[in-house]
Amino acid sequence: MAFVNQIVPSQFVNQRLKSLRVLCQERVNEFGDLAIPLAGVDVALLDQVQATITAVGTPVIQVLEAVPNKVVNIGYVPVTLSIVVAEIINLVDITVNVPFQGVVECPGVLPGDNIQKHDIQVLGVVDTPITQYAVVGGVLVPTVALLLKAVVELCIVVGREEILKINAAPTFC
Repeated sequence: MAFVNQIVPSQFVNQRLKSLRVLCQERVNEFGDLAIPLAGVDVALLDQVQATITAVGTPVIQVLEAVPNKVVNIGYVPVTLSIVVAEIINLVDITVNVPFQGVVECPGVLPGDNIQKHDIQVLGVVDTPITQYAVVGGVLVPTVALLLKAVVELCIVVGREEILKINAAPTFC
C-alpha cells in the first residue's frame, strides 16, 4: 500500500503573495535600416556595387521603455561590411551599427512597469545599392549609397509588482 499525500480542503487558507503579474508578453520583429553614401561612385556603376555583410555579436538594446499602453524599443545591430565597387573602391571590414526601432502594443502597461527582454536574435541583414539625391551648389545630383536593412526578433515581457490573494495549502514536504 502506497502513501498518497492528500491535502484536506480545510488546510487551504487565504494567502497574500507579492509577485510580478504579467501584463503583456509579445514576440516581436523590429526593423531598421542605414544608408551608407559611397562618395565618388558614379550612378552608372550602381550595378557593380558588391557588398558582404555579417552581423557581429548580438543586437544592442539602447532604450526599452514603457509608455501608456505601449513599449518603445530602440537599438542597433553591429555588422562588419566589405564593399567593392568596380575596383574603384575597396572598403574591407568596416564596422557599422544598423539602427532599429519599434513600438509594441501592450494594453494596460504604464511607465515604471517592469520590462524584460530575452531571446534576442538577428533574423537577417541584407544590402542593396540605391540611388540617392543630394543638392550640390543648388543642383540636384544623383549619388550612390548602400542601403542596409536589419531584422531583429525578441520577446518582450512586461510585468507589474502586485500583492495577490490566493487560496493555498502548505506543501507536505
